[in-house]
Amino acid sequence: MNISSISGLTALQQQQNIQKTSAKLGAAIAALVSSSNGINGDTASVSIASQLQAAVSGLKQVSSNLAKASSVAQVADGGLSQLQDVAQQIKTLAEAASSPIATDENRKNIDTQFKGLLKQFDATIVSTSFNGKKLLNGSFSTNEFADLSIQDFSIASLFGVADLSLSSIDGANNVLSAFGTALDKITAARSDVGAFIQSTDYAAASVDSAIFNQDAARSTLQESDFATSSSDKSQATLQNNFALALAAQGNKIPPALLQLVG
Repeated sequence: MNISSISGLTALQQQQNIQKTSAKLGAAIAALVSSSNGINGDTASVSIASQLQAAVSGLKQVSSNLAKASSVAQVADGGLSQLQDVAQQIKTLAEAASSPIATDENRKNIDTQFKGLLKQFDATIVSTSFNGKKLLNGSFSTNEFADLSIQDFSIASLFGVADLSLSSIDGANNVLSAFGTALDKITAARSDVGAFIQSTDYAAASVDSAIFNQDAARSTLQESDFATSSSDKSQATLQNNFALALAAQGNKIPPALLQLVG
């Protein structure tokens, strides 16, 4: 299984982008609130609000990309779950067919069930897709919204062109070994996918929080009365508002607290 955690859209990289934006905004805000005469408050507020708006727009695209990545991984996990179930059933049949007490007739009946499960296994490979792209046959690899690739889980890839059969003890032992290995691969793949989904959703939550906070900061900025900001009280209030806004951008305070700033 080759599923990377998010590359190019990692939570760490997004946090670094947020911190860079916060640093720039912090410098502009510090200049704004440090002088009541040397800076045009209206001009500064428009500039800072514009930067916040641009940051929010970029983060919204990131959020959309992360949502797509999570959706792809969840579809893949659903398909892998079905493969895992079928592989377990096949392993159980192989154990029964490999038993020395099983008769030839028993093995023939078991082999019939086995062939049906093989078709179900391959059908799952074919049907597991996202926007028309099959996810489990080795053809899926994209960096459209995250670096994500999934190995080929088709029968041919896992077991070559070997004639799989449960009609004999030797055949049953071969299938038992082959599907035991396949089951381990599928289980490991599901673990990787689960970790990918968790990482992606965590990053998405972080980005969505940043979107909320920066948008709220922009709104607070636009609604502030710069015309009266020359008084010490207004200066202190403004400085406090933006300190809270910047802290919120770094997810250091709950988003809801920013709504209380006014």
